[in-house]
Amino acid sequence: MVDKPLFSLLIITYNQEKYVEEAIRSALTLDYANYEIIICDDASTDRTFEIEQKIVDEYSGDVHIELKRSEENLGIGGNFYNAFALSKGEWMVMCAGDDISLPDRLKIYEQAIRDNPDSRAFGSCRIIIDGEGRERGFCVWGNYIHGASAFWHRSLFEKFPQIPKGIMAEDALLYLRCFLLGAKVTEIKIPSIKYRIDGLSESNPQCATFGDIKRKNLRLLKNYYNVLLQFKADIESFTPPVREEGLVAFNNAALTRIGGLIAEREEEIHECLDGSLPQLCKFIFRTFSSPHRKTRLKCIAARFCPALFRPNFKLDFPEKLPLQKEKYITYDCREFLNNPIHHCL
Repeated sequence: MVDKPLFSLLIITYNQEKYVEEAIRSALTLDYANYEIIICDDASTDRTFEIEQKIVDEYSGDVHIELKRSEENLGIGGNFYNAFALSKGEWMVMCAGDDISLPDRLKIYEQAIRDNPDSRAFGSCRIIIDGEGRERGFCVWGNYIHGASAFWHRSLFEKFPQIPKGIMAEDALLYLRCFLLGAKVTEIKIPSIKYRIDGLSESNPQCATFGDIKRKNLRLLKNYYNVLLQFKADIESFTPPVREEGLVAFNNAALTRIGGLIAEREEEIHECLDGSLPQLCKFIFRTFSSPHRKTRLKCIAARFCPALFRPNFKLDFPEKLPLQKEKYITYDCREFLNNPIHHCL
Protein backbone atom coordinates (compact mmCIF):
# COMPACT_ATOMS: atom_id res chain seq x y z
CA MET A 1 0.00 0.00 0.00
CA VAL A 2 1.26 3.50 -0.85
CA ASP A 3 2.11 5.58 2.25
CA LYS A 4 -0.30 8.35 3.08
CA PRO A 5 1.19 11.76 2.29
CA LEU A 6 1.96 14.05 5.23
CA PHE A 7 -0.27 17.13 5.22
CA SER A 8 0.61 20.29 7.12
CA LEU A 9 -2.46 22.27 8.17
CA LEU A 10 -1.29 25.88 8.39
CA ILE A 11 -3.81 27.69 10.62
CA ILE A 12 -3.17 31.42 10.40
CA THR A 13 -5.05 33.65 12.79
CA TYR A 14 -5.56 37.30 13.64
CA ASN A 15 -8.19 38.71 16.02
CA GLN A 16 -10.58 35.79 15.62
CA GLU A 17 -11.42 35.02 19.25
CA LYS A 18 -15.06 34.37 18.35
CA TYR A 19 -14.29 31.57 15.89
CA VAL A 20 -10.76 30.26 16.45
CA GLU A 21 -11.62 27.48 18.91
CA GLU A 22 -14.11 25.93 16.50
CA ALA A 23 -11.59 26.22 13.66
CA ILE A 24 -8.82 24.46 15.59
CA ARG A 25 -11.03 21.75 17.07
CA SER A 26 -12.38 20.91 13.62
CA ALA A 27 -8.77 20.47 12.45
CA LEU A 28 -7.94 18.23 15.41
CA THR A 29 -10.72 15.76 14.61
CA LEU A 30 -10.06 15.08 10.93
CA ASP A 31 -10.53 11.50 9.73
CA TYR A 32 -6.94 11.03 8.54
CA ALA A 33 -3.87 9.43 10.09
CA ASN A 34 -0.88 11.47 8.87
CA TYR A 35 -1.00 15.22 9.41
CA GLU A 36 0.38 17.99 11.59
CA ILE A 37 -1.06 21.33 12.66
CA ILE A 38 0.94 24.56 12.64
CA ILE A 39 -0.83 27.54 14.25
CA CYS A 40 0.64 30.99 13.63
CA ASP A 41 -1.00 33.98 15.27
CA ASP A 42 -0.26 37.33 13.65
CA ALA A 43 0.11 39.43 16.84
CA SER A 44 -3.60 39.42 17.69
CA THR A 45 -4.79 42.14 20.06
CA ASP A 46 -7.77 40.18 21.40
CA ARG A 47 -7.93 36.77 23.15
CA THR A 48 -7.15 34.70 20.04
CA PHE A 49 -3.67 33.59 21.11
CA GLU A 50 -4.81 32.92 24.69
CA ILE A 51 -7.51 30.57 23.38
CA GLU A 52 -5.02 28.84 21.08
CA GLN A 53 -2.51 28.35 23.90
CA LYS A 54 -5.18 26.79 26.12
CA ILE A 55 -6.26 24.33 23.41
CA VAL A 56 -2.66 23.29 22.70
CA ASP A 57 -1.79 22.92 26.40
CA GLU A 58 -4.84 20.71 27.03
CA TYR A 59 -4.52 18.56 23.91
CA SER A 60 -3.34 14.99 24.51
CA GLY A 61 -4.03 13.35 21.14
CA ASP A 62 -1.73 11.98 18.44
CA VAL A 63 -1.64 14.98 16.08
CA HIS A 64 1.59 17.00 16.27
CA ILE A 65 0.82 20.68 16.99
CA GLU A 66 3.06 23.73 16.97
CA LEU A 67 1.99 27.19 18.06
CA LYS A 68 3.83 30.42 17.29
CA ARG A 69 2.99 34.07 17.82
CA SER A 70 4.49 36.83 15.66
CA GLU A 71 6.11 39.75 17.47
CA GLU A 72 4.64 42.13 14.90
CA ASN A 73 1.74 41.98 12.46
CA LEU A 74 3.01 40.48 9.19
CA GLY A 75 -0.18 40.22 7.15
CA ILE A 76 -1.61 37.03 5.69
CA GLY A 77 1.30 36.27 3.34
CA GLY A 78 4.05 36.77 5.92
CA ASN A 79 2.17 34.83 8.59
CA PHE A 80 1.45 32.04 6.12
CA TYR A 81 5.14 31.77 5.24
CA ASN A 82 6.06 31.61 8.94
CA ALA A 83 3.73 28.63 9.29
CA PHE A 84 5.28 26.99 6.22
CA ALA A 85 8.78 27.42 7.68
CA LEU A 86 7.74 25.37 10.73
CA SER A 87 6.09 22.63 8.67
CA LYS A 88 7.41 19.25 7.55
CA GLY A 89 4.59 18.10 5.25
CA GLU A 90 4.72 17.41 1.54
CA TRP A 91 1.42 19.25 1.09
CA MET A 92 0.46 22.60 2.63
CA VAL A 93 -3.20 23.12 3.56
CA MET A 94 -4.34 26.71 4.13
CA CYS A 95 -6.67 27.08 7.14
CA ALA A 96 -8.16 30.38 8.27
CA GLY A 97 -8.95 31.01 11.92
CA ASP A 98 -12.64 31.54 11.20
CA ASP A 99 -13.35 28.62 8.83
CA ILE A 100 -14.33 25.04 9.70
CA SER A 101 -12.71 21.90 8.26
CA LEU A 102 -15.12 19.10 7.36
CA PRO A 103 -14.18 15.72 8.91
CA ASP A 104 -13.18 14.11 5.59
CA ARG A 105 -11.20 17.10 4.33
CA LEU A 106 -7.83 15.33 4.14
CA LYS A 107 -9.33 12.09 2.82
CA ILE A 108 -10.76 14.10 -0.08
CA TYR A 109 -7.37 15.72 -0.66
CA GLU A 110 -5.46 12.44 -0.48
CA GLN A 111 -7.72 10.86 -3.10
CA ALA A 112 -7.39 13.92 -5.35
CA ILE A 113 -3.59 13.62 -5.26
CA ARG A 114 -3.75 9.95 -6.23
CA ASP A 115 -6.23 10.64 -9.03
CA ASN A 116 -4.28 13.65 -10.39
CA PRO A 117 -0.55 12.90 -9.99
CA ASP A 118 0.58 15.74 -12.30
CA SER A 119 -1.10 18.49 -10.29
CA ARG A 120 0.70 20.58 -7.69
CA ALA A 121 -2.19 22.79 -6.64
CA PHE A 122 -5.74 21.81 -5.73
CA GLY A 123 -8.84 23.59 -4.54
CA SER A 124 -12.28 22.38 -3.53
CA CYS A 125 -15.68 24.01 -3.47
CA ARG A 126 -16.99 25.32 -0.14
CA ILE A 127 -20.07 25.49 2.03
CA ILE A 128 -20.77 29.16 2.81
CA ILE A 129 -21.64 30.04 6.41
CA ASP A 130 -22.38 33.38 8.07
CA GLY A 131 -21.17 34.82 11.36
CA GLU A 132 -23.55 32.62 13.33
CA GLY A 133 -22.55 29.43 11.52
CA ARG A 134 -25.71 29.17 9.41
CA GLU A 135 -25.18 27.49 6.07
CA ARG A 136 -25.88 29.88 3.19
CA GLY A 137 -25.25 27.72 0.13
CA PHE A 138 -22.28 26.46 -1.88
CA CYS A 139 -19.53 28.25 -3.73
CA VAL A 140 -17.95 26.56 -6.75
CA TRP A 141 -15.37 28.92 -8.24
CA GLY A 142 -14.76 27.39 -11.64
CA ASN A 143 -11.46 27.96 -13.46
CA TYR A 144 -9.89 29.18 -10.24
CA ILE A 145 -8.78 27.81 -6.89
CA HIS A 146 -9.32 29.83 -3.75
CA GLY A 147 -6.78 29.91 -0.92
CA ALA A 148 -9.24 29.11 1.86
CA SER A 149 -10.02 25.67 0.42
CA ALA A 150 -6.75 25.01 -1.40
CA PHE A 151 -3.68 22.90 -0.79
CA TRP A 152 -0.29 23.22 -2.42
CA HIS A 153 2.79 21.11 -2.99
CA ARG A 154 5.83 22.08 -0.97
CA SER A 155 7.85 22.82 -4.13
CA LEU A 156 5.77 25.96 -4.71
CA PHE A 157 7.46 27.44 -1.63
CA GLU A 158 10.91 25.91 -1.79
CA LYS A 159 11.73 26.91 -5.39
CA PHE A 160 10.77 30.58 -5.07
CA PRO A 161 11.55 33.58 -2.84
CA GLN A 162 10.05 33.91 0.62
CA ILE A 163 6.57 35.45 0.74
CA PRO A 164 7.17 38.87 2.34
CA LYS A 165 5.27 40.96 4.83
CA GLY A 166 2.41 42.91 3.24
CA ILE A 167 0.98 40.21 0.97
CA MET A 168 -2.68 39.32 1.56
CA ALA A 169 -3.33 37.22 -1.57
CA GLU A 170 -0.97 34.30 -1.02
CA ASP A 171 -3.12 32.11 -3.26
CA ALA A 172 -2.49 34.40 -6.26
CA LEU A 173 1.26 34.02 -5.81
CA LEU A 174 1.18 30.25 -5.49
CA TYR A 175 -1.13 29.88 -8.48
CA LEU A 176 1.31 31.74 -10.71
CA ARG A 177 4.19 29.65 -9.36
CA CYS A 178 2.33 26.55 -10.42
CA PHE A 179 2.12 27.99 -13.94
CA LEU A 180 5.84 28.66 -13.99
CA LEU A 181 6.70 25.13 -12.88
CA GLY A 182 4.59 23.73 -15.70
CA ALA A 183 2.45 21.83 -13.21
CA LYS A 184 -1.28 21.28 -13.46
CA VAL A 185 -4.03 22.71 -11.28
CA THR A 186 -7.06 20.69 -10.23
CA GLU A 187 -10.47 21.74 -8.97
CA ILE A 188 -12.26 19.29 -6.68
CA LYS A 189 -16.04 19.40 -7.02
CA ILE A 190 -16.62 18.30 -3.43
CA PRO A 191 -16.78 20.70 -0.43
CA SER A 192 -14.02 20.31 2.16
CA ILE A 193 -14.62 23.32 4.42
CA LYS A 194 -17.24 25.69 5.74
CA TYR A 195 -16.13 29.15 4.61
CA ARG A 196 -17.27 32.04 6.77
CA ILE A 197 -18.48 35.39 5.45
CA ASP A 198 -19.23 37.86 8.24
CA GLY A 199 -17.70 41.16 7.08
CA LEU A 200 -14.95 41.05 9.70
CA SER A 201 -12.15 39.05 8.08
CA GLU A 202 -8.58 40.33 7.79
CA SER A 203 -8.70 40.46 3.98
CA ASN A 204 -12.14 42.12 3.82
CA PRO A 205 -12.74 44.25 6.93
CA GLN A 206 -16.12 45.82 7.71
CA CYS A 207 -16.80 49.27 6.31
CA ALA A 208 -19.23 51.58 8.09
CA THR A 209 -18.15 55.05 6.90
CA PHE A 210 -16.71 56.71 3.83
CA GLY A 211 -13.38 56.84 5.62
CA ASP A 212 -13.54 53.07 6.13
CA ILE A 213 -14.30 52.56 2.44
CA LYS A 214 -11.37 54.75 1.48
CA ARG A 215 -8.98 52.91 3.79
CA LYS A 216 -10.24 49.54 2.56
CA ASN A 217 -9.65 50.41 -1.08
CA LEU A 218 -6.25 51.90 -0.35
CA ARG A 219 -5.38 48.67 1.40
CA LEU A 220 -6.57 46.63 -1.59
CA LEU A 221 -4.49 48.72 -3.96
CA LYS A 222 -1.39 48.35 -1.82
CA ASN A 223 -1.97 44.61 -1.63
CA TYR A 224 -2.27 44.31 -5.42
CA TYR A 225 0.84 46.44 -5.74
CA ASN A 226 2.75 44.11 -3.39
CA VAL A 227 1.45 41.05 -5.26
CA LEU A 228 2.71 42.47 -8.55
CA LEU A 229 6.13 43.17 -7.02
CA GLN A 230 6.25 39.58 -5.82
CA PHE A 231 5.17 38.28 -9.25
CA LYS A 232 8.14 40.15 -10.65
CA ALA A 233 10.52 38.69 -8.06
CA ASP A 234 9.19 35.16 -8.63
CA ILE A 235 9.57 35.36 -12.40
CA GLU A 236 13.05 36.91 -12.23
CA SER A 237 14.23 34.23 -9.80
CA PHE A 238 12.87 31.34 -11.85
CA THR A 239 14.86 29.82 -14.71
CA PRO A 240 12.65 27.70 -16.97
CA PRO A 241 14.09 24.53 -18.51
CA VAL A 242 15.71 25.22 -21.88
CA ARG A 243 13.09 23.17 -23.69
CA GLU A 244 10.29 25.37 -22.33
CA GLU A 245 10.56 28.16 -24.88
CA GLY A 246 6.95 29.10 -24.26
CA LEU A 247 7.68 29.83 -20.61
CA VAL A 248 10.75 31.89 -21.51
CA ALA A 249 8.59 34.02 -23.82
CA PHE A 250 5.94 34.22 -21.12
CA ASN A 251 8.48 35.47 -18.58
CA ASN A 252 9.54 38.32 -20.87
CA ALA A 253 5.96 39.30 -21.73
CA ALA A 254 4.80 39.01 -18.11
CA LEU A 255 7.58 41.24 -16.80
CA THR A 256 6.61 43.93 -19.30
CA ARG A 257 2.95 43.61 -18.33
CA ILE A 258 3.73 43.66 -14.62
CA GLY A 259 5.87 46.76 -15.01
CA GLY A 260 2.91 48.58 -16.53
CA LEU A 261 0.52 47.35 -13.84
CA ILE A 262 2.88 48.44 -11.06
CA ALA A 263 2.94 51.95 -12.52
CA GLU A 264 -0.86 51.94 -12.75
CA ARG A 265 -1.23 50.81 -9.14
CA GLU A 266 1.16 53.53 -7.92
CA GLU A 267 -0.99 56.15 -9.66
CA GLU A 268 -4.22 54.64 -8.30
CA ILE A 269 -2.85 54.65 -4.75
CA HIS A 270 -2.30 58.40 -4.99
CA GLU A 271 -5.78 58.84 -6.51
CA CYS A 272 -7.31 56.82 -3.69
CA LEU A 273 -5.63 58.97 -1.04
CA ASP A 274 -7.36 62.07 -2.44
CA GLY A 275 -10.35 60.36 -4.04
CA SER A 276 -14.00 61.27 -3.71
CA LEU A 277 -16.77 58.71 -3.21
CA PRO A 278 -17.60 58.56 -6.97
CA GLN A 279 -13.94 57.92 -7.77
CA LEU A 280 -13.80 55.11 -5.23
CA CYS A 281 -17.01 53.57 -6.57
CA LYS A 282 -15.46 53.64 -10.03
CA PHE A 283 -12.39 51.89 -8.64
CA ILE A 284 -14.52 49.20 -7.00
CA PHE A 285 -16.44 48.59 -10.22
CA ARG A 286 -13.27 48.44 -12.33
CA THR A 287 -11.56 46.08 -9.89
CA PHE A 288 -14.31 43.58 -9.19
CA SER A 289 -16.84 43.53 -12.04
CA SER A 290 -15.20 41.31 -14.68
CA PRO A 291 -17.69 38.64 -15.84
CA HIS A 292 -15.81 35.64 -14.41
CA ARG A 293 -15.74 37.29 -10.97
CA LYS A 294 -19.49 37.78 -10.43
CA THR A 295 -19.63 35.29 -7.59
CA ARG A 296 -16.56 36.86 -6.00
CA LEU A 297 -18.13 40.32 -6.32
CA LYS A 298 -21.19 39.12 -4.43
CA CYS A 299 -18.98 37.56 -1.78
CA ILE A 300 -17.01 40.79 -1.34
CA ALA A 301 -20.22 42.84 -1.38
CA ALA A 302 -21.56 40.74 1.48
CA ARG A 303 -18.42 41.44 3.50
CA PHE A 304 -18.34 45.08 2.43
CA CYS A 305 -21.78 45.68 3.88
CA PRO A 306 -22.46 42.85 6.34
CA ALA A 307 -25.80 44.37 7.34
CA LEU A 308 -27.10 43.12 3.98
CA PHE A 309 -26.09 39.58 4.85
CA ARG A 310 -29.19 38.90 6.94
CA PRO A 311 -30.80 35.44 7.15
CA ASN A 312 -33.21 36.04 4.24
CA PHE A 313 -30.71 37.80 1.98
CA LYS A 314 -29.94 35.87 -1.23
CA LEU A 315 -26.51 35.75 -2.81
CA ASP A 316 -25.50 33.96 -5.99
CA PHE A 317 -24.58 30.85 -4.03
CA PRO A 318 -26.75 27.84 -4.97
CA GLU A 319 -28.62 26.34 -2.02
CA LYS A 320 -27.73 22.86 -3.26
CA LEU A 321 -24.45 21.67 -4.68
CA PRO A 322 -24.83 21.68 -8.50
CA LEU A 323 -24.74 18.27 -10.14
CA GLN A 324 -21.25 17.67 -11.48
CA LYS A 325 -20.49 15.53 -14.51
CA GLU A 326 -16.92 15.08 -13.27
CA LYS A 327 -15.36 14.86 -9.83
CA TYR A 328 -12.36 16.94 -10.96
CA ILE A 329 -11.45 19.55 -13.53
CA THR A 330 -7.73 19.77 -14.30
CA TYR A 331 -6.05 22.65 -16.12
CA ASP A 332 -2.69 22.82 -17.85
CA CYS A 333 -0.72 26.00 -17.16
CA ARG A 334 -0.52 26.80 -20.89
CA GLU A 335 -4.24 27.49 -20.91
CA PHE A 336 -3.46 30.62 -18.89
CA LEU A 337 -0.30 31.89 -20.55
CA ASN A 338 -2.12 34.60 -22.49
CA ASN A 339 -2.98 36.56 -19.38
CA PRO A 340 -2.28 34.73 -16.10
CA ILE A 341 -1.55 37.94 -14.24
CA HIS A 342 -5.11 39.21 -14.77
CA HIS A 343 -6.42 35.72 -13.96
CA CYS A 344 -4.60 35.68 -10.62
CA LEU A 345 -5.77 39.15 -9.62
